[in-house]
Amino acid sequence: MTCEVMDAPRRLPQAAAMNAPALSVAGFEARYGYRAKPAQIRFRLPDQKLCLNGFAFPDVPQALVIFGLGYGLRSLKNAGRLAGTPIHYWGDIDSHGFAMLDQLRSYLPHTRSLLIDGATLLDHEALWGCEAKPTPESLPRSHADERALFDDLCLDRIAPALRLEQERIGFDRPSN
Repeated sequence: MTCEVMDAPRRLPQAAAMNAPALSVAGFEARYGYRAKPAQIRFRLPDQKLCLNGFAFPDVPQALVIFGLGYGLRSLKNAGRLAGTPIHYWGDIDSHGFAMLDQLRSYLPHTRSLLIDGATLLDHEALWGCEAKPTPESLPRSHADERALFDDLCLDRIAPALRLEQERIGFDRPSN
């Protein structure tokens, strides 16, 4: 039987303790000199030839689906392998969905939106919901049609506090 010797607990140096921000879960590792927990990215391969999956996204040859990040898209900032890869973003049709698309384009400027357009929104009127807190962000990387729809949503031109969650859009919908 082997035994593992544990290192002595680390103590925060006095100078660091004086200048350290209030302890939070997010800053714990940095405050005490530990390595940060690696970011986790949920993904799957929807090509049946590559992997059998239990999620509902349709089969797409040679594709990888990354999902569930929300504003955590910043974890893709250093994903250099994605730089030369076609990227399609599919999010909710609401102000935050457009803000996340803009954020992703700050790292991967060639990203194209998928099913985030006025026709898709209008075709799903029976499934509309309300966006509780629209974001006031400016979107410098938006394309003209995206910016127009974002403005329509933020200014309640179509309906008050309008949003369409991506999960409500049928997979048989042709992409824009």
